[in-house]
Order: sequence, then C-alpha cells, then structure tokens
Amino acid sequence: MMAVTSCNNKSKTVSFNPEKSEFLAPSTIPLEFSKPIKLEWHVDDSSRFESAIIKKVDLENLPSKPFYPAGFIPLNVPMEESSFNFNVLQDTTINFKELPSTAIPFKTSILESPVKVQASLPKIEKNAAIGILNFGEDQGLPGYVVSAMMEDSNGMMWIATDKGLCRFDSEHLEIYDLIDPIFTGAQAYVTSILEDKKGRIWVYTSENGIYVIDLQAGLVSNVIFSNQGINNIFYSMIMDSRGLIWIGTLRDGIYIIDPNDNTFRHTPQLRPEDNGNTQNLAEDGKGNIWVGSPTGLSVIDFDEGKIKTVEHQKEFSLVSVNGLFIDSEDRIWVGTAENGVSIIDSNRAKIQHLGRTQGITGSAHHFTEGNNQNIWMSSIDGVYIFDPANQKLKRLNASNGLSDDPVVTTYLDKQGQIWIASAKGLNLMDTEGLMPNFLTAADGLSGPDTWSFLEDKQGDLWIGSRQGIDIYNHDKNQIKRVDQELQLTKSPGISYRIQQIQNGNYLIVAPRLGLAVFDPIQQTIKTITPAQGLTTVFPASSLVDRDGRIWTGAFQNGVVELIDLKNNTFKTISNKDGLIGDFIWEFAEDDLGQIWVATDKAINIINVADNTISHLMRNGSVEARNSGAFYKDEAQRMWIGTRSGILIADQKKKLLTTILPENGLINEAVYTLYENKGIVYVGTGNGLTVLTPNPNKLSNSEIGFDFKSYGKDQGLIYTDFNAGGA
Repeated sequence: MMAVTSCNNKSKTVSFNPEKSEFLAPSTIPLEFSKPIKLEWHVDDSSRFESAIIKKVDLENLPSKPFYPAGFIPLNVPMEESSFNFNVLQDTTINFKELPSTAIPFKTSILESPVKVQASLPKIEKNAAIGILNFGEDQGLPGYVVSAMMEDSNGMMWIATDKGLCRFDSEHLEIYDLIDPIFTGAQAYVTSILEDKKGRIWVYTSENGIYVIDLQAGLVSNVIFSNQGINNIFYSMIMDSRGLIWIGTLRDGIYIIDPNDNTFRHTPQLRPEDNGNTQNLAEDGKGNIWVGSPTGLSVIDFDEGKIKTVEHQKEFSLVSVNGLFIDSEDRIWVGTAENGVSIIDSNRAKIQHLGRTQGITGSAHHFTEGNNQNIWMSSIDGVYIFDPANQKLKRLNASNGLSDDPVVTTYLDKQGQIWIASAKGLNLMDTEGLMPNFLTAADGLSGPDTWSFLEDKQGDLWIGSRQGIDIYNHDKNQIKRVDQELQLTKSPGISYRIQQIQNGNYLIVAPRLGLAVFDPIQQTIKTITPAQGLTTVFPASSLVDRDGRIWTGAFQNGVVELIDLKNNTFKTISNKDGLIGDFIWEFAEDDLGQIWVATDKAINIINVADNTISHLMRNGSVEARNSGAFYKDEAQRMWIGTRSGILIADQKKKLLTTILPENGLINEAVYTLYENKGIVYVGTGNGLTVLTPNPNKLSNSEIGFDFKSYGKDQGLIYTDFNAGGA
C-alpha cells in the first residue's frame, strides 16, 4: 500500500492518458555551490529553562475500530467447502463431430460507413471515494445502456449500447448503424461480441440473430436460426480453443459454428429431459465446454462426445445458473439466481461457496479476472471484487462512485483497465495504475487532511493530520486515535508530523505547542515548549540527523533551530548568519552528513563538520527557486522539489539536472518526492507524475526515466499534493 496526501486500426491499446509520447531530455549543467560562510550559532542559556514535563500514557489499551484502506474486507465467515462429483447416471452421448453440417444462410450486404465522432476524455465521478471514471453520452457514447464489450486484436474496443454499436480507438468513436431496431430509437440488445481468427467481428443479439462484420471486405452478414432469434438476452457466445463458435439459446439448444467455412452444427437438447436452454457457456483448460442453465450445470467433452451433469450439492444448489466463468487456475465460477456463487475445482474434486453468510447479497451473473487474479463479479448490487488468495471481498456500487448499482458486465482490456457497464453508461478503473482510494473520517481516520506518515518497527502506520494522530495496525485491520491520550494540543490549521529518532522514540511536531517525544517502551510523552528553551513553536518541518539532533524551521522569520536533547541545548541561525529565505520548508541529510535546507528563496547547505553554510548556485547566482521537498536516491543524488520543477544535484559527478513539464512532469510545482522500489512518485500542484527507471533513456546525467502522469482524467479525486506527505 502506498499512501499519499493532498489538499482538498494499427495494433494499439486504448488509453485515456493523452500524454506526449516523447518529451525533451532533462537539461544538465555543472553543479555549483557558493563559497562557504562560517556560521555563528546563537545558543540559549539552558539554566533559565524549566525541565521537560514527562507524562505517562497508555496507547495499548485505547479502543480500536475496523479499518480497511483498500476496501477489501475479510469474509464474514469462511467459504463453505464440500466434495464435488459428477452424476454419472445422467451421462448422455452426442457425437458432435457427426452432427449434420449445414451452410449458414447468411444475408450479406455492404457495410455502411460508420459515423465518426471525437470522443471526450472520461470524467471523474462526482463524490467518488475511489478512482472511478465515467464514459457516457457526454463523452460521445450513443446511449447509456451498455450491454457488451470486446477488445479486438488491434486494440480497439467494441462497445454495444441500446442506440448503436461502436468501435473506439481512444480518440474517436465509430458508430455503426447496422443492427435492425426492435422499436423506434432502440436496437436489438447485444448480448455478446467476439472476434474470430480471420479478424471478423461476431455480434450476438437478443432478437435479431447474429451479425458478422468483415471490415477488410466491407461487408456485414446476418443470420437468424430457427427459434434462435427470440428473447436470447444475456445468452452466451464463445469461441473455443479449436476456433469453433458456440452459441447458447433460450430453448433451442446449442449451435456450433465453424467460421472457416461458415457452416454450423446444431443439437436442440443436451439431455432428453431438458428444455433446450443453454444460457451460459465457458471452456475449461482441457477443452471441455461447460453449460449452465436454469435446470443445472453440464460439461461437454467435445472429442469424446459425452455430456456429464454436475451433481446437485446438499449444502447449496447449482440450479438456476445465470453466470459462468473459468479463471486462470481452471476453477469454474458458477453464479446462481438464488444461492450466490459456487467455485468448482474439478482437479481437487472440491466445490466452495460464496453467499450471504460470506457477504455477497446479490446474484452474480458475469465474471472477469483482473491481472492480479482478483475476480470481478457483476450483480444488481454493484460489482463484488473477490481476492481468492487473501479471502477478502470488496464491493463497488453507486455509493462509492459507480454510475449505477446494477452492473451488466465488466471487461479487462490490455491496458489493465476494467470497464464496468451499467444502464447509465460505462465506468473505468485502471487496475495497472493507481486505483486510488480516498479515505475520510467515515472510513475511520481522525480526518482527511493528512500531512504525515510513519511506519514504525512493528509495521504499524502512524498518520498525522490536522484533526489528530491515528495508528493503523495492518495485521489486525484496526485503527485507533492516540493524540488525545498523548495529551497533545496544537493550532487547528496545521497538521501533526511524526518522525522516528534513532533510539526508537518518536518525534511529534505539534504546531503552537512545539515538540513532543514519545517513548513507546516506557509509554511516556515528553513535551518541549518555549518553557524548555524552544524558539520555533510553529515548525513547518523537522529532521532528526544521524547524531539524533533535531532540526526545525518555521513558516516565518527565517530561523533554523538545532535541538540536542542529550545535552539539552537549543541554538539557532537566521538570515543574519547566512541563511537565505524566510519560510523553512524542508530538511534533508546527505551522505556527507550535510544538512540541506529548502526555503522560499534558496537551497541552503549546512556543513555540520566545518560549521559553514553555502548555497546552490546556477550560472553564478543563487538558485532562488522556492523549494519544499527532498529525496536522496541510491546514487546519493539529492532530488529537490521546487515550485519550478525538480532539481537533481549529483555531488559525485558535479552535475545539476533540471526536470520540467516539457520533460514529462504534469505540473511544475513539486511538493512531494517519494521512492518505492526504484520508482519515483512526484506529487505536484495538479496531479501525480510517476517516474519509472528506463536504462535506454540514460543521458550524460544518467537520469533515464519513463514518465506517466495521473490527474482527474486518470482517476485522482484530489490533485493538489501541497501537503507533501507520502
């Protein structure tokens, strides 16, 4: 989990990130510092100060409440499990290969040119708590009711609505008017779309049979089989591993089409007693075709010509099947009308069940597997996302950002985006991107205006906000508020900040009060205020250096204060002593032990060993950028976030690199720099830029990255990272 804070026809893939494909290379100049100036520290007389007040606290026994930052909640009770068996008494035999092969009676015509419209970018859903985008009529989609989707081999998305069939290339929508209307203003419901191995698009409708679109030939063909074109809404069409197309029907059995020669075979029933309903179809890893219907579940062995029927379970019934899916582990997911979801592992002869007792209240009728093997289940109650590995469940609905509660279908594209279709348009979530959750007091936080994070040695996360201090225990999925027990007060307009000291204690910045040191072993809190010698009571930032000393700076007056708790000394420097700047925004310590001080007017470097101060220069003058973020990378280069881009100071190679929007940043004002596994996250005044190392883009400064930016159009609910916490 990463936490960030803010103030309130060629082969391609569909992407809604309208970025430049190429940016200018970052500029690099020689690294230059001013001549060092000897410092004169002003030391306060400690003899006139009061001793620090130490109070006993008890954080362990504070009440906690459930907290699930990602929205995934453990199942209410474990899944039920029992043995799985086929009912051998109900086996039937059909030699599918020997069924009569008949030419498909297609009616073929010229494919009329589609209407081409410019598509607008998706918009963020209002009041969404997660990064959900909306793509509907306002963006160019013809109609809101989306019934089927498919990404073809060229990366184009085909989208069927109640008012047209579209092909989408991320910039334009091509709208085809080829499906005959069932009444004025509405076309026949499209239940499924697929692409055959010749690149033709097959469209299965509920009332008007099947349309086959051959874009290369400029033709469209239509066929309605006997009894097949009647009310086949939500009925399946799949292409198996042999290239055959299987079509399920309401009461006419199964049609098996060979698209190579445009012939079909047909069986009206799978068993003598069934009614010909073959609503749901799916192929497993062995090439078997699973068939779900209101009367139960069957498995077709095409090569052997045998049909097995799944035995009804005592604990839960497998009748009234209205959803069928086979995942990458070859597990069969069965959605039923009344009894939740059953998961069949035929290799282990086991069946598991997800239902009301586990947290699923709606009937799941469609399934999609995400890149992380989570299963997205469409229902009338929204989308349930099940994490099989961790046995956790998450639900998305209109209350947290979807356009509507009832979800028709979902689709995972090659970009990792999940498309969620409802009667009110499309929603999109970028599962390969950030998928941000926005957490508020309603989720358990003291408040949403968060500026500081600290992961302690136990793996607990301390969260400092304007409203309070919370501790999140990941293992227990619990959060507790602790600032009241710590007996801290502060100015209401500024956030708490938390850092860890080398001895294991925690430094807590409480503006207006001053500083506090929490001892987790002794469970004590010690406050440091002007009565103890503190000068800076409104610290804008703080740093604990390698010797355990505390550096602080204020929002005004241009004062840096150095506190040595071991020796009980407080000393300061200001503009009179060589410091440049009135606002002390941030501190960092480099590998030489020098302290970098970012202010509104300069980057100051304090050499502690020599007791000198110098300044970052550019072309002979002080680099006067308003700065506020630091990050030291593995090469010991110092990254500096400024209101005018990023500066990267390489003291070993004596180079200074500048990164600006023209080089790939989403915005020039940089407030947050954070690294995780070599990837650098840059929080700006208008979005987030993610820098991924790319050795092929190394320049003479050895700064080689791919840039990808996220704003409101990519699902970020808030884009101002002025808080600077990560």
